[in-house]
Amino acid sequence: MRFVLELRIGTAQDADDAVAVWRAAQGARGRRPNGARVARVLDKLSAPGALLVVAELEDADAVAQVVGFALGEPGRVGTGAGAGHGRGDPNRDGDGCSNSNSNSDRDRNGDRDRNGDRDRDGDGELEPGLLHLSMLFVLPAHQRRGVGSALLEGIADAAWSPGYRRLQVWTRADNTDARGLYEACGLELSGREQDLDGPAVQYVAELEPPIRDLLIRSDGLRLGQLLKLAGLVETGAQGKELLAAGLVQVDGEVELRRGRQLTDGEVVTARDQSVRLVLPDPDADHAGPDHADPDHADPDRANEDHDHADRANEDHDHPDHNHQDR
Repeated sequence: MRFVLELRIGTAQDADDAVAVWRAAQGARGRRPNGARVARVLDKLSAPGALLVVAELEDADAVAQVVGFALGEPGRVGTGAGAGHGRGDPNRDGDGCSNSNSNSDRDRNGDRDRNGDRDRDGDGELEPGLLHLSMLFVLPAHQRRGVGSALLEGIADAAWSPGYRRLQVWTRADNTDARGLYEACGLELSGREQDLDGPAVQYVAELEPPIRDLLIRSDGLRLGQLLKLAGLVETGAQGKELLAAGLVQVDGEVELRRGRQLTDGEVVTARDQSVRLVLPDPDADHAGPDHADPDHADPDRANEDHDHADRANEDHDHPDHNHQDR
């Protein structure tokens, strides 16, 4: 049976499904969250500034199920904790990335908040442009199918539009699964460490503009044409000025030539946007509306669909990584 994985920005209507995923992941690790902890997770999901991305798996009958979610929140100076909601923040109760499976760790979850040992969490000033990844969960039945890595990449893409330019997450130093996921997705160690019921390390990444595909009914396209067709500029004169100023890149390299012939798969970046050129398969029929004609196309018709189905084949998913919020 064919299944398709799709990512989308979550809404308030997704909160119950997200909590169900979280509870299932906790249960698979021998934890039984009480009502207070569930309520705190709901608070996190609905907090101002929360960025929720959900993963839906659609079967051959077009029945969709939420199988995972990632939650980001504004990062803070200092320990880099997320937005924080005072004492009782679920990620400070061990629901976060510590991912410790020992009974002793689970037995003391939540107690240290009440003792005031962690009052400093989330108290720093907001750091502009920093997104703190506070939770990432996937249903146990869908572990190790690429859902976790797709969610991590998806929230990095979604973070660009609201103005985030950096991503951070803390995890226990002994959480090899989570660390493998972050490193596979391009995050790097910052060198900072702290105590989260054990040694913890920080991973960071500089975010890049999400890439949208531009499909055209043509055998080729010049750079100046793409800038207009993709809506990166309104006129040829604007494109010429942008190129002359060295503000256009092709596959990460500055390009000054407006007449540069582009090839299939090349990525053009300008004005905080990235567009990948997709040329037609000569053996396929491309008469459908999703393909742009470079001579007559409206830039708004450029296909911006981000299909994450192919990510389901990745091997870097460690879904029940709970991201410790500090």
